[in-house]
Amino acid sequence: MKKAQLEMGETIFALIIIILLIMMGLIFAFRGEKATIEEKVDTLGNLDAAALAQVVANLPELIYSPGSVKQQSSFDKSKIQAFQKLIDEYPELSREYYFDKLGNVEIIIEQIYPETEAEPIEIYLNDFDVNDVVMSFGTPVKIPTSIYDPVTNQYAFGVLYVTRYVRK
Repeated sequence: MKKAQLEMGETIFALIIIILLIMMGLIFAFRGEKATIEEKVDTLGNLDAAALAQVVANLPELIYSPGSVKQQSSFDKSKIQAFQKLIDEYPELSREYYFDKLGNVEIIIEQIYPETEAEPIEIYLNDFDVNDVVMSFGTPVKIPTSIYDPVTNQYAFGVLYVTRYVRK
């Protein structure tokens, strides 16, 4: 009887060790898989933000187009100001329209050269509740661009920043 109990105890002990080893192996495997998935999500976030940046760079409401000829990555300063005024005067209507195109995004354009005292221009920011936002989705996309000022008839060099956000 004692020998049978001893053998049964050894069997149970061996099963417990095997189960623990399997569980530890699964934990390590899932951690590795989690890291891989997080890398893929970050990559997809960057690709999504880059695609969104291309949409922003080609919005007819913002681009400079002399004689109806669209210029690559060139923004009209007066159109930017008109766009900001439109969003300020008709916030619900404009957010409804642009939310479908842009989503939860922050779009900023900053003049780099010639240097200026002016702050970067916030073109669009969907008014989401900060408590609902988890993080920016991927890294902000930076697009070099030219900024045309029709008042002075001069060009400036700038950078367009597009940051995508995700909700909880």
